[in-house]
Amino acid sequence: MKAASQSTPALPLPRNEAFLSTADYVIFLDSSDLQNEDQSGPSACVWQIRTMDGTIVEDSEAKHSRTESSDEKRGLVAALVGALETVGAGSFCLVYAPGTYITDGVKHARNWKAHGWRNSHNEPVANPDIWDRYLELLDNRHLEVFARSWKKEHCTELRRQLNERAKGACRDRN
Repeated sequence: MKAASQSTPALPLPRNEAFLSTADYVIFLDSSDLQNEDQSGPSACVWQIRTMDGTIVEDSEAKHSRTESSDEKRGLVAALVGALETVGAGSFCLVYAPGTYITDGVKHARNWKAHGWRNSHNEPVANPDIWDRYLELLDNRHLEVFARSWKKEHCTELRRQLNERAKGACRDRN
């Protein structure tokens, strides 16, 4: 695990979050994409992992998509996998991500896989290859993950910084 190990102030997380007291790590995810006129373009993702006292365990560099055409959702799942690859086995992670794509995926990935990577409406699930890697991490490293949507009022400065890094990486690649 790459350790930035710098101490920072406690994060302004929701006080009523029941899982905060049992989490080993709090993971913050963000991604961005740079869509061209033909709706193709690169994406980039970034994450930060903290312990419950606010200490930064890892502050990732922005990671580019491997393909020329990707999207923000794929970037978010890649960020989730990247972050989980660095935490210790047997860890409980509380994940904050923008929107509901990650929260839904964390809840439903096993069902999607059991149904041939199709959702409850029998439509194909996006990014099954990365969701499959996510499930491998859960099983092989005995991780437990609980995801929440990252509300605008929580950790606004951190959210802005991560988003700018992801956007900057997309601009640099294009």
